[in-house]
Amino acid sequence: MNNLNPRERTLLLIIIAFLPLGMLYYGWSTYRAMRLHRLDLLVQREEEKLRLQDLSAAAMRELDRMDDVYNQSSLPLTVAANTALYQNYLSGLLSRHGLEFTLGSSKPEPVFLETQDRFRKPIKELVYDRLKISDTTATGSLAQLTDFLHDFYNVALLHRIDSMSIDLASPDKEDDSRLSIKFTCSAAILPSGPEVKAWDEYPVGRLGKSREALAKTLVARDLFGPPNVAPKITSRNSVELEVGSNFTHRLTASDGNEDDPLTFELVSSDLEGFELVTAERGRTATLQGPRVTKTGRYRFQFRVSDNRIPLLSDEQTFTLTVREPAPPREERRDPPPPPKRYAPDTYITGLVEGRQGVPRVILTNRATDEETRLGEGESFELDGKTWTVIKVDRRTVTLRAADELLEYRVGSALDNPLSASKAVTSTEGPPR
Repeated sequence: MNNLNPRERTLLLIIIAFLPLGMLYYGWSTYRAMRLHRLDLLVQREEEKLRLQDLSAAAMRELDRMDDVYNQSSLPLTVAANTALYQNYLSGLLSRHGLEFTLGSSKPEPVFLETQDRFRKPIKELVYDRLKISDTTATGSLAQLTDFLHDFYNVALLHRIDSMSIDLASPDKEDDSRLSIKFTCSAAILPSGPEVKAWDEYPVGRLGKSREALAKTLVARDLFGPPNVAPKITSRNSVELEVGSNFTHRLTASDGNEDDPLTFELVSSDLEGFELVTAERGRTATLQGPRVTKTGRYRFQFRVSDNRIPLLSDEQTFTLTVREPAPPREERRDPPPPPKRYAPDTYITGLVEGRQGVPRVILTNRATDEETRLGEGESFELDGKTWTVIKVDRRTVTLRAADELLEYRVGSALDNPLSASKAVTSTEGPPR
């Protein structure tokens, strides 16, 4: 330190003096950050605890609601009273649908849950009483059976069919219109269920589907029929149109099982207001929607499904390209026809005055050295056309070829007239 000058000593003393202050400030900042982080963790834990409490309360409310629903769906009164009541209900349901039946045997039985008490001793807690009716037999048609099953499951009642077997009532006679049915069903009686309740108070509509829809679902469970074949969308997957156009698209599909009704779905759409309208036969559907007013590429996702078990389907991504209209094309104009060239080797070589002062024109074919003299009104054939001498002057001659009047001077070839004009269609005679 003795080697330092006064200025350096001063700076060193200042650094040594402020070093404890800097370390103290750093320590305080670190402690404050750690404390804030801990507070944040405590707040997060409290928020998570409140969230779990809310979820638990919501779950308990849902459990209470479901408990109320199950209680309202339970059979009323006691087990002994319900045996006769439920037998009457089942008999009435079978009779209402025209099924010939014989009720099976009834047996109520309690269902326990094995648990432990507070001293961890095993105990059995009664959950519900089950009324079981075994081996009920019935005969009837398939339509009667499906109607019975619809009404059985459509009522909001804690009962079910445990097992069912179906066979032909008269297999020796090959009569497939009558079925032999055997089933076992059971119903639940909850300890907390209603003590008194009329049978007509049980609500209906639990299935959420019509009789026809349920019948189709049941018939589709043909385990011994041909294997199910997935449907296939056969229509094109893209189209282009001009902006502002109305857009409809016909969606078609095929299925190896010809009797399978198909269900068409519009899974997703980039444009709003579009929907699928299915045809009556169920093999086509039409995508309809409003007028498309903006250019771009829009995608639609289609799905077609059959009603077999297992259900099979096919999907397609359809692309609609909307573009600006093409600019108007200019009308194509054909080039003007080239001028007609008549007899390029034939020349007018002279104009003479014949006998009786009748003027004549001399035509010379230089290719053959043939010479022809003609007066007014006379005609000749050349190059597949009829030529007629119309007028002969001292210096010019007028000829008619087809529908044109051609004027020549001496020395001109027939393919190089002085002028050409449209010929008059009808004349009294040669002009004078």
